[in-house]
Amino acid sequence: MTDEREAVKRLDELVEWINCDRSSRAVAPAGWDEVAWTTARTRLPSRVDELTERRSHEKGVAWAWAASDLGRRRLCCAVEEGVVVGLSVRPPEDVRPWAAIAPTGFTGDESVGAAAVEFARASEVPGCVVGKAGDGERAIAACGYSDLADLEPMLPSSVFRLSSVTKVLTTIATLRLVRDGELALETPIANVLDIPAADKVTVQHLLTHTSGLKFDGWVHVAEGEPELCIEDCTITHAAPPGTKRLYANQGFALLGRAIERCTGQPWVAHIQQTILEPLGTTRTVLSDPPGFPDGFVDEGDAIVPEDRYTPGYGPAAAGWTTARDLLVIGQALVDPDRGLVDHKMLSLINHSYVNVDGKITQGLGLLRFTANGGDVLFHSGGWPGWSAALAVRVRDRAVAVVGANRSVDARFDWPLMLLGSE
Repeated sequence: MTDEREAVKRLDELVEWINCDRSSRAVAPAGWDEVAWTTARTRLPSRVDELTERRSHEKGVAWAWAASDLGRRRLCCAVEEGVVVGLSVRPPEDVRPWAAIAPTGFTGDESVGAAAVEFARASEVPGCVVGKAGDGERAIAACGYSDLADLEPMLPSSVFRLSSVTKVLTTIATLRLVRDGELALETPIANVLDIPAADKVTVQHLLTHTSGLKFDGWVHVAEGEPELCIEDCTITHAAPPGTKRLYANQGFALLGRAIERCTGQPWVAHIQQTILEPLGTTRTVLSDPPGFPDGFVDEGDAIVPEDRYTPGYGPAAAGWTTARDLLVIGQALVDPDRGLVDHKMLSLINHSYVNVDGKITQGLGLLRFTANGGDVLFHSGGWPGWSAALAVRVRDRAVAVVGANRSVDARFDWPLMLLGSE
């Protein structure tokens, strides 16, 4: 038996004693150092009400720990060569709380709980939420922690950063203006905004990341601001419009400002009133108010809360959401009966405009490819300390979402795994 497995076994023994057998075992059981057992019996909380084991194996010592009911502190066993050699309520700073073995909560299909655990293990995230919807059913599961300091568990209802998945909302708002005749895909953005460098850049170019624009500095679109702010920002050309895909966050900032010019509303208010409120996705917000959870980033050998900073180009990346809300948005994206898009908008969305790598193409605001029996629309989001992904299979309107409080690279495979086959 490995030291890691031994640590988990000894932790089980400790939890069993705390909960059920406090009057016996005055002598340490086999595999326990006497000092460690005495510490366990005298200093640890009176009971453990939620066994959420975590494991790590570093520097020859295996650690296992569980959430306790006393300030949500960690119960920790250190095992070396099969013997518990240390015990505390918190693991050492260089031991990371990865590899959850059970979901902290789920609604619907229990298999989604297993998917959340697998994602947390493989991606080494402190906490995650995954969900899928289709055929009139919805399932959401959470795993791990939203707060490592106080060991607050991640829940199916926990919020996470939309990051670049925010672009899906900006795309929908832009295409609704196209539907209503306020814009056209061929409209030069310079006809709407006073940006001479963009005189040949169209709405379609911005939606497909083919504007060729280069931004030196920040383009700010602040909530409630009457004008696009270009402070210390020079907009030039990196490529002729329509010739090359260059992913551009700030191109979506320009779309956000165009939405403001066409509607007379701040971008945030327009998205809330025309998309989020009609869908009932009221826990999705487009700003970064105090009290929202931290994501986590690496700092040397430690993991620390991110130094959160929200640039003003909110139309590209400023949103927060829940798995439930994002599933609803994903389904409405491809279901005209829900009132968010019509059939013409859906045909525009489910169309390839630019080849990305042979299998993946760039559509209007989303990537597009074929997998698991049908066309899939996809967008991922990355932010220091956060990851998100949305995948929608058009044919059967199946949706999968992932949100996590650490940046990870493998964002394609997991939502596709959740979608499964038709």
